[in-house]
Amino acid sequence: MLTSVMYKQEIVTFILAAFLLEGIYHLFGKQYKVTSSAALNHMMIVILAVYFTGICHFTLLHRDMTAGMRYELSLFWSYRYTVENDSIEYFREVVYNIILLLPMGILMPMYLKPFQKWKMTVAVGFLLSAAIETSQLMFHIGLFEFDDMFNNTLGACMGYSVYYLFACMIKKEKERRWKRKLGILLVADVCVILYFGEMWNWIE
Repeated sequence: MLTSVMYKQEIVTFILAAFLLEGIYHLFGKQYKVTSSAALNHMMIVILAVYFTGICHFTLLHRDMTAGMRYELSLFWSYRYTVENDSIEYFREVVYNIILLLPMGILMPMYLKPFQKWKMTVAVGFLLSAAIETSQLMFHIGLFEFDDMFNNTLGACMGYSVYYLFACMIKKEKERRWKRKLGILLVADVCVILYFGEMWNWIE
């Protein structure tokens, strides 16, 4: 019975996500569509709907309610706690929250052209993360924290840099600016990876 209820929640979430994405595409698709292939466009909508359903599954659906609102407003508290207490669990939480929106940074630019600008994709990542955290706070189903919003947004940015790398390789972009932009994105990604690598060494 419980499995059936969980299944229905996922189905409803998928349908709502698909209708929303389809509606946005019909409003702006003619002007901003990435490809002229209707099949590819609808396939991207399905992929995104499945992905957003997965996000809801892990962050909002089926969570136990707490006695009241729980929040942590100190920025980077989880980083400090991880290092000071050699906590593998908190380290994994930080990494998982980065990975959560990383695919979004890759997929959204393939959905509509405006998201091929990094500011748009990162902004959507931030707003999505803020919506998740606010929902967890209001419905007493999780811990509201700025760290998760930072990590989610960072993941979206890293995902976009992966998209941008392959887009530049495929299009063989001739503008000079793309090299500088790509270089900045990759340097930022390397710094993040090295930082977390060093955190892992501290924990071990």
